Amino acid sequence: MTINETNANDLYLTVMNDSRYYESFKTICRNLIIKRQAGTFEEDKAVKAFYKWVTYGARIYCKESGYDMRTRFPKNLRESVASRVLEFAYSEYIMQ
Repeated sequence: MTINETNANDLYLTVMNDSRYYESFKTICRNLIIKRQAGTFEEDKAVKAFYKWVTYGARIYCKESGYDMRTRFPKNLRESVASRVLEFAYSEYIMQ
C-alpha cells in the first residue's frame, strides 16, 4: 500500500505544531536522551514510542474532523510519520 504524502504531511504538521501534544513529545525525547546516555538507546523502540504518540494525535485529529482513522491515516502512514518525527527529534533534541 502506498503512502498518501498529503495525509502524511497533514498528520506530521498536526502533531508537531499542536500544543496539546508538546508535553508528551518532550517526555519521549527526555526518556530517549536518558537511554542514549546510558547506552541502551534502540531505534526500533524509539520509533514505536513515537508511533504511539502519532497514533494518539491521529485519533484526536480524526475525532475532531469526522474522518475514519484507519482510512485517513493507515498504519504504514503513521509508522512513516513516526520515523520522520524520530529523525527530527534525534537531530534537534537527542543529539544535543
